[in-house]
Amino acid sequence: RITSNACLEYLDGRNPGYPGEALRRILGDVHARVRLAVADSTTPDTRLVDDPMPINPIQADTLTSLNQLMVGGIYMYARSIVAYTRLRYFDADQRRSGIPDDVAALVEGMSDDTVTVSLINVNPLQPRTVVVQGGAFGEHQIIAVHHEDRRIPVEHSSFQVHLAPGTGTTLTLEQRRYANKPSYAFPWDR
Repeated sequence: RITSNACLEYLDGRNPGYPGEALRRILGDVHARVRLAVADSTTPDTRLVDDPMPINPIQADTLTSLNQLMVGGIYMYARSIVAYTRLRYFDADQRRSGIPDDVAALVEGMSDDTVTVSLINVNPLQPRTVVVQGGAFGEHQIIAVHHEDRRIPVEHSSFQVHLAPGTGTTLTLEQRRYANKPSYAFPWDR
């Protein structure tokens, strides 16, 4: 039913430039909206508090692209945000949700039961530890991780990746989707 979709073409290997194009588009839009916010002459008394969206730097297109590229997700907004993702990240050192500072993630491929992701620590001095979770709520079981020529069994909803300073890796995760009861609990609290 989808006639043309740049991200799906990227995942199929037919649009290799999509991540860079999407990032340039996102940054251009964020910069334009920040300029609008800085130039906004309204005061708190005259500003429409219920409609800040024209100057909000984070728009649906930005969220959609980041969701697709970082967590293999579909951004669905209909009165609330529903998180349909193949991955989610946690900062193991800071014990918080979200990708650690200085770490980049790019989903490079997906199939029914696999997802391939590259993780890079751009910090040249400090290591980072990323917890990679299957799905936004741990609903996907990670059966194993393929790293280089090794298959590492996991059989859990999450696992940790240690990234030395200035290094990166590409991992392919075998997943059994919707195998676990969804939970808001962080991986270390399960």
